[in-house]
Amino acid sequence: MIIDEIAHNTLNLLDEYLSVVDLGISLSYTYCIVKGRRGFALGLAHTTYDKVFHGLRDNSLPSIDEIPRLVSSWKLIEKTVGLALLNAISQYLLFNKQLYKNLPGKILFGRDILDSIEISPDSRILVIGYIRPVINRLRERGFRNIYVIEREPPTRFESIYSDLVLPRISESIDIVFITGSVLVNDTLDDILRYTEKAKKVIVGPSAQVLPQILSTHGLDVIGSVKVNDVWKTAEVVRRAGGTRAILKYSEKYVYMK
Repeated sequence: MIIDEIAHNTLNLLDEYLSVVDLGISLSYTYCIVKGRRGFALGLAHTTYDKVFHGLRDNSLPSIDEIPRLVSSWKLIEKTVGLALLNAISQYLLFNKQLYKNLPGKILFGRDILDSIEISPDSRILVIGYIRPVINRLRERGFRNIYVIEREPPTRFESIYSDLVLPRISESIDIVFITGSVLVNDTLDDILRYTEKAKKVIVGPSAQVLPQILSTHGLDVIGSVKVNDVWKTAEVVRRAGGTRAILKYSEKYVYMK
């Protein structure tokens, strides 16, 4: 699957020893911090867990060698930890080692995803995952053909559909916004298969993986966050802070091919 390929390719780029120094799991996000010769880096992942909760094997810190097992685990909480650790390594490579300066595409810092792409007024827009800030801004800008699908759609919203309708609803879509959480639950492969003809954008703190690897799978735009204050962000996550709180100590960035 795509996440396994991302993990494999990212680890192949790692040319120095990194130690895992902290892990935190809260209701909103999971974070992992790594340390190398060029300092610390923090990776995030939306905390996802099974209805029948499966805990971690033990309470020790994961090792980088465990990433392939974690991201391919059948337990969602292990997959969440695996993605957070993978994201921490990706952020270290991108910004501590400044790999972002030599990417095939360009990274724009401090840019909102909707300010970085052109959308025609009559576009049919699909949002995969209830990404409230994106949905609200699209509506504020006057877009009306917006369809939202969610794994477990809340009953109080009539305009949100089950992800079971993806094969049908995606047939006439022009652009799709995808939550980075799909990297945890292994739904990205099917989403890309069904939205092959649409412009594809993945967004959110969970999408901190190396963007040039994601773009080889047909994703046109990647929007995520660069954590500027590792320890303040970790404190925010431990206190169940959401994306808005995380952005007090981070900045958005957009990668475009």
